[in-house]
Amino acid sequence: MKYMKLSFYFLLFFISMPDLFSQTFSVNGIEYGVLDDKKMEVEACGIQYAKYWPSLDLPDYVEYNQQRYKVTRLDLFFFDTSFGSIRLPSFLRDLYIPNCTIGEFEVSKNNPYFTSMDGVLFSKDMKKLILYPSKRNNRSYEVPSTVTKINLVVFNNCEYLDSLTLPDGISCLDVSGMIYELDFPEIRISESNPNYTIKDGILFNKDQTRLIKYLPQRKSSSSAYVVPSSVKHIEEKAFSMVHNLSKITLSDNLQTIGYGAFQNCTSLDSVFISSKVKQIEKEVFDGCTALKTIEVAPDNPYFASQNGVLFDKQMKRLLKYPSSRNDSSYEFPSTVEEIADKAFSESRFLFSVKFSKRLKRIGNNAFVKSSLDSLSFPKSLRFVGDYAFKGCENIMNVSIPGRVQFGGASGLFFFEESNFFGKERKVGESFFLWVFSFG
Repeated sequence: MKYMKLSFYFLLFFISMPDLFSQTFSVNGIEYGVLDDKKMEVEACGIQYAKYWPSLDLPDYVEYNQQRYKVTRLDLFFFDTSFGSIRLPSFLRDLYIPNCTIGEFEVSKNNPYFTSMDGVLFSKDMKKLILYPSKRNNRSYEVPSTVTKINLVVFNNCEYLDSLTLPDGISCLDVSGMIYELDFPEIRISESNPNYTIKDGILFNKDQTRLIKYLPQRKSSSSAYVVPSSVKHIEEKAFSMVHNLSKITLSDNLQTIGYGAFQNCTSLDSVFISSKVKQIEKEVFDGCTALKTIEVAPDNPYFASQNGVLFDKQMKRLLKYPSSRNDSSYEFPSTVEEIADKAFSESRFLFSVKFSKRLKRIGNNAFVKSSLDSLSFPKSLRFVGDYAFKGCENIMNVSIPGRVQFGGASGLFFFEESNFFGKERKVGESFFLWVFSFG
């Protein structure tokens, strides 16, 4: 009967999605969708599939049902085709082609939004480099001096590019999309650049108070790194996916650690939080599967650690339980009222926990992919976030108080389907009442 209730619940997800376009049609192997009937605009949203197109030449207009439409957008998200070249027409103002490889761009001289130079795509005023063709067969590239804004993700997986020189005028450098593991050219910035500098393969702002990115060009260096004493801020995902980094010494002057700063540093085994750190963003240590301990300076007024586990100073919020801490059980300090998002994610050695009697809130993905085999929640618990125990395939016994609320559309997000179907489970009836409650 209980499985039938869950099966019925899954049927709620089978809702047909509305069409994205009012009409679609094909012309010369290119699929178009009508974006706006009044403005007579269409999007090029598909192609006759082939692994390689020598040239994708988009026209200014296409005709359909005796109507003439402007081509204003290109979106090939679902395609991984390789193009020798792509020509952008006069009215195109938006494009999204994240999975395609391209040899060069050409742009209609009448297009007011884009232009190209040497096959590279820029904004019309040449101040922003928009896309660098990953199949462009040059070993080095010097970004034009007019460019002030660039997202370095556009150089991910460039097949031939070995070195990239940035101009002195760069004032907005976005590194958030860089993937450390992918092939990436060596970045060079002149000493006269007023905004950025690179020291030993690390990107900083000019005065080195912000550590922006541990660059792939440092990949073969030591597994240990000492953050310079000048650094006050470590930026978002600055060390993300640096798999060879096992030891990092943080600056005594460090104040903030950005979102996901050490995300997926799979060799990092210990961290010491210095006394001046006052802000640690979410998911800083997410995916650090070798992490055994997080220590905090005793005189830090914002954070504390107990037995290598990270808390806020009042010990009311558990922020991170190191994934590789090798205890099979954990008893929460009696002060804990909240478990942060992903706090226990991938805790593969942890089989049981004893929650604080004051616990009120469990965050999103709090125990995702941990090895827990049973759960007994305190009566104080009032909220459990989305996917809090997703991937906890060993859980056999669950006891949940009846007044618990949950995040998202439904309590189904508490567990995933694989936790229940085809396995013996001892789950209280209150769980199913909770699953079908809607907040």
